[in-house]
Amino acid sequence: MTGYNLKIKYDERQLIYIIKAFAIISVIIAHVSSTINNLNLFFANLGTLGVVQFFILSGYLFGKSNDSFKVFLSKKKSIILPWLISGFALYLLTQFWGSEVESIGGYKFLLYLLGVNSYLYYLTMLIICYFLFFRSKNNFILIISIIITIFSIYLTAYNKITFISPYVNPLNWIGFFTFGVIIRKNWSIYHLFFLAKKYIIFIFCIFMLCLILSVLSNKAYYWTSLSIPLEISGGSLVLILAHYTLSNKLLKFIGKQSFSIYLLHMPLAGLSNTIFDQILNWYNPIIKASFVLIIIVLLLYIVNKIASFNKKIFRFFYYCIGFR
Repeated sequence: MTGYNLKIKYDERQLIYIIKAFAIISVIIAHVSSTINNLNLFFANLGTLGVVQFFILSGYLFGKSNDSFKVFLSKKKSIILPWLISGFALYLLTQFWGSEVESIGGYKFLLYLLGVNSYLYYLTMLIICYFLFFRSKNNFILIISIIITIFSIYLTAYNKITFISPYVNPLNWIGFFTFGVIIRKNWSIYHLFFLAKKYIIFIFCIFMLCLILSVLSNKAYYWTSLSIPLEISGGSLVLILAHYTLSNKLLKFIGKQSFSIYLLHMPLAGLSNTIFDQILNWYNPIIKASFVLIIIVLLLYIVNKIASFNKKIFRFFYYCIGFR
């Protein structure tokens, strides 16, 4: 491997961290936004970009894997175990958060863990994508899955699929994952950047048009007639923005620890909504998202500094919260 290729590989890794940073910020914005006014609707629509970017990136990274099934499962433990441990802790917290303590049952916990009425649906859908396409990376199959997702999202948008929650319907997500696999197999993230940069004006116009129409129609969901062009054009703009913020150390840290931030942010999002919406009457999603992000980043930074003195003691804690 030449020095040039090593440099490209290094830059790509940093670029992916930055994209992940913007994606997790988008997720946090989604969970602190409401539909109370046009400003919140605007940011709520921006909040739909994050999960889609994570699926595409996961597919992209998955596309270069040639591991055996045993090695594959061994690597995925770093996702599954923090998911189980953090999910259980957060489930207990949600049961005691309200004014009335609800009964705690194994079935309810299982539903929560799988993402039924919880934000953990992403991990369930991601694991399904991994297993579905572990051996099936044929371009034809990948393209068919994208077409299926397009149809599924539009059918969901027009209330034709009602027997399952759209968040835990794999058909709504597999196409984004396989889109990432196709990019990895046939091009690279850099090809997409130069393509997006070339057509940036057109992409920006499409994005703003979809965003404005979504706000005017009082919609901020993944399942609308505008969601796919909004998310793809928005993701292209994020890619361009990430390229020009490659030197930002804070964004790199946020991106690198995006899994931990994802697992930890929801209780703080609820706290943020309580403080700013109910107590202070400040319905500003940027202030609320900043509050959540600052607390989590400071917490992770402090824990990392303390753990640097004795990593063995903190190794299990690192594992529980998905710290990278």
